[in-house]
Amino acid sequence: MKKVFLRDEIHYEALKQLEKNVQIINDWDKIEDVDAILVRKIKVPDEVILNSKKLKVIGFHGSGMNGINLDLARQKGVDVFAVPGLNAQSVAELNVALALDIAHMVTWSACDIKQGISMQDGLHRFRGHELSGKVAGIIGMGAVGKRTAQILRDAFQMRVYGYARSFTDEKAEELHIQCAKSMDELLECADFIFLAIPYTTQTRDMISYKELLKMKKTAYLINTARGGIVNEEDLCRALKEGQISGAGFDVFKEEPVRVENPLHRFPNFISTPHIAGNSEEALYRVGMGVVDGILQRLQILS
Repeated sequence: MKKVFLRDEIHYEALKQLEKNVQIINDWDKIEDVDAILVRKIKVPDEVILNSKKLKVIGFHGSGMNGINLDLARQKGVDVFAVPGLNAQSVAELNVALALDIAHMVTWSACDIKQGISMQDGLHRFRGHELSGKVAGIIGMGAVGKRTAQILRDAFQMRVYGYARSFTDEKAEELHIQCAKSMDELLECADFIFLAIPYTTQTRDMISYKELLKMKKTAYLINTARGGIVNEEDLCRALKEGQISGAGFDVFKEEPVRVENPLHRFPNFISTPHIAGNSEEALYRVGMGVVDGILQRLQILS
């Protein structure tokens, strides 16, 4: 029977499908004897790839393929794959949820109430903003960016600008949105900016103080993509100086995020613990997608 290494939690239906067809190994001492590895959060060290006797497949639970030496895997003939787009609806919904929360000051006011702060002047202090009719800017037009654009356009009648290197006027027209000619154009015109791009050497610190200064002072920044795309020290400075109105993040440079992270000092900064794709429905789709992909590549399922 084929052996698959799995130490991460996946949807129970996907786990049942895997258990029915292979032997699951979760002992690091036995990882070099498996046929496949299923990755969600763990990192696969180079020595595992180098020393594995039978490894043929590494499947990523999601879209990102961080934590593995892809060049080394190719050299060793290991088939590495991901299942992008299967959690796009869930991530897009959290994008909208964070935007609504920060714009309507939901978490901010709720925290004040729980801390016993008087709400006598609440109507004065908590004056929010509607999303309806505002301008949304989405950086990254993959599955998450497209689904976020559709929700904002259809549900809130927002004017949506998309930006990506490969995004064109023709693609924008298909989505009934606008194509920003540059990231600067998007930063300067949007009321809500959403990041929907992977973390790479090119996107590391892509949003720094210089980019934050180009945003409207009334604008909000939403990041459910990857930590490290935004320079957190620069974001702290921009929030402290009032250069932007607020931000909502699901991802951080260091995870799990620490309570001591200085961003948490700002009431107009809200956060969730990297749960954008953690809905029941998304976990089922992604889990079944990666399990089926492994079984097919091991020629267990056709």
